[in-house]
Amino acid sequence: MTTFKNINGFQIQYLASDPTNPIEGQVWFNSTSKALKGHGIQGAGAWASGGAMNTARQQATASGTQTAGIAAGGGTVNVEQYNGSAWTEVANLNVSVSRASISAQAPNANTLNFGGTPDSDKTESWNNSSWTEVANLNSGRLGAGGFGESNTSAGNAGGQLTTSTEIYNGSSWTEVNDLNAARRYLGGLGTVTAALVVAGDTDNPSFPGGRNTARVESWNGTSWTEIADINSARVYVGTAGIQTSAIVFGGSPGSPYLRLTEAWNGTSWTEVADLATGRRAWSSGAGSSSSAIAAGGEGPSSSITTTEEWNLAVDTKTFTVS
Repeated sequence: MTTFKNINGFQIQYLASDPTNPIEGQVWFNSTSKALKGHGIQGAGAWASGGAMNTARQQATASGTQTAGIAAGGGTVNVEQYNGSAWTEVANLNVSVSRASISAQAPNANTLNFGGTPDSDKTESWNNSSWTEVANLNSGRLGAGGFGESNTSAGNAGGQLTTSTEIYNGSSWTEVNDLNAARRYLGGLGTVTAALVVAGDTDNPSFPGGRNTARVESWNGTSWTEIADINSARVYVGTAGIQTSAIVFGGSPGSPYLRLTEAWNGTSWTEVADLATGRRAWSSGAGSSSSAIAAGGEGPSSSITTTEEWNLAVDTKTFTVS
């Protein structure tokens, strides 16, 4: 049984030894070593080279993690999985799509791909072996922000200048409360009860902030709320993470394409380490705020196969008083 003690108004977990798999933000007192410890971010993040994709592509989708990711479509039916060092081709989609959306928080073995060009309402479910067509979206659209945690729990917001939001429950899509601002080519992340959509194209130069917006909206399972903007307005961004801890990277307000990465701590956005290669229209943004990948996309002159890996050190620290 877990023991907690009240220290100066704080409930601190007492353990005989450090936890085997601590989570970010966890704090505990090691009663054997008599030390107060916490597990969290240590230092700054950076991008490094990863394994190249087999097929160059842009405007594709991706979910999973840095060591178990999946990228689908992008003007092709081709699908690839990433194991942390190399990409391997797996079973194709049934329908070739680009500018589609995906359940971004889902594992690479259990994800959902939906929408896309040309204003498609198609949905395909992946079971780590094959893709199966399932219930269509109520409104076909491209360039929406996808979120969700599995092939039975997903969300789709915005796209092709709509505010519409739909939630999938494993059998059908249901229209729910709209975004505050219509936009397309936006980034999405999180779950069906805790999501973010980031940036995008409003196709309206007079829109507050301009055509390429920096706006961010947060979803609580019921409604969307506008929160702190990213620092640089852009479209076709890469995203990774959860509602309270995320990164957004790349994209463009035009040419040249951006290398900028911004980190979200639940309150504000901070510019951090740049990508090596500026690009937009990602094939992948799978991962978390501390461990993610950016693969493929539209480079300076064509579709590319380049993969970069984002790593932010998360470690256990012993708290001392000086």
